[in-house]
Amino acid sequence: MVDEKLIDTSADKLKLLLKDLFQFENNDLDFGIYRIINIKKKEISEFINKDLFEIINEKIKTVGDNSELKSNLEALKTVIESDFGCEILEAKQKYAELPKVQSYLEKEKEMNQVDKENDIEEEIYDDIISFFSRYYDKGDFISKRRYSKDAKYAIPYNGEEVYLHWANNDQYYIKTGENFNNYSFKANAIKVDFEVTSEEVDIEKNNIKDSENKFFIFNEAEYDSRTKHLNVTFGYRGLTGEEENIIKDITSKKRIGKDEVNQHNLIQINERIAIYGLSDLQKKHMKMDGEKSEKSELEWHLNKYSTKNTSDYFIHKDLKKFLNQELDFYIKNEILHIDDIDSKDDFDVNLRKIKVFKEISLKIIEFLAQVEEFQKKLWEKRSLSFQLIIV
Repeated sequence: MVDEKLIDTSADKLKLLLKDLFQFENNDLDFGIYRIINIKKKEISEFINKDLFEIINEKIKTVGDNSELKSNLEALKTVIESDFGCEILEAKQKYAELPKVQSYLEKEKEMNQVDKENDIEEEIYDDIISFFSRYYDKGDFISKRRYSKDAKYAIPYNGEEVYLHWANNDQYYIKTGENFNNYSFKANAIKVDFEVTSEEVDIEKNNIKDSENKFFIFNEAEYDSRTKHLNVTFGYRGLTGEEENIIKDITSKKRIGKDEVNQHNLIQINERIAIYGLSDLQKKHMKMDGEKSEKSELEWHLNKYSTKNTSDYFIHKDLKKFLNQELDFYIKNEILHIDDIDSKDDFDVNLRKIKVFKEISLKIIEFLAQVEEFQKKLWEKRSLSFQLIIV
């Protein structure tokens, strides 16, 4: 059986990594890749929480249960010590040629082998985490082809006289850009509009601390009780020094990103709508799967608005092929140690570890590739339609 202690450490780390790879933290969103993942969420969740660990449990259990072997070894030890009138250590030295002692030595060797094999459990978890962490960056797989520990990366070069290569040449870059589209939603009878307005020139010129980092920043919220219409306006700009300090105090974060700015925006908007008594915006948002989100209606739509307008991402053209190739590289360079060949026992243990690691990794790759391939087909179909319209 899988060691319960390890489930609380390495296995949980693996589960968190997979949830990160499948972007479960964004499962509230319902556009682009997030919509695809939400459609397959139940299947993915069952894979992460149940199927994957059942496979690991089954494969590790085949490595060996040493309870019966240990019992037989202890019984044989008692017989030898009784028959020869000495401790087992002395008996092994003096009577190694005798059948009983030889049988004990063989069982002891087998016991040591099983102990070694049981130690690979945590190593398998760690290797899976290490492998998939290499190629993951903020929701995208980055094509960093590994070569060895010393020469980190390899370029797929076939002897051409001139060869142009760049890190993402086997991926589509999807630029959603800063669209500044108005965004509307309804919370029962209340209609809410988010829109971007221009900022005053003196703010842009004099007070912006870092104009390269721009965010959607709350300006004003106006409510018409007659039409039940709430209009929320934002500026899209860098933060002033004062705003940056306020956000750092609120979030206790040294680095400020979209989430921290949204937290500040949410506080300000909530203060404003509290005046109007718009309690419907504070209710929990109902997700696509019928479950209640941890976010309120206002927070959920604010997050969707800012994310949808600024999300750029990559789609791999053949993620399955790429990761399968890299998996072979990883096994050869990081797990299969040439020095182990000198020791048959160590080599056999390592070989069994590799088989379990590879089988589990291939299943993860297969699942990741399904999601990526689905997204790629949607993108290529849309791209082809766009080209036909131009022609």
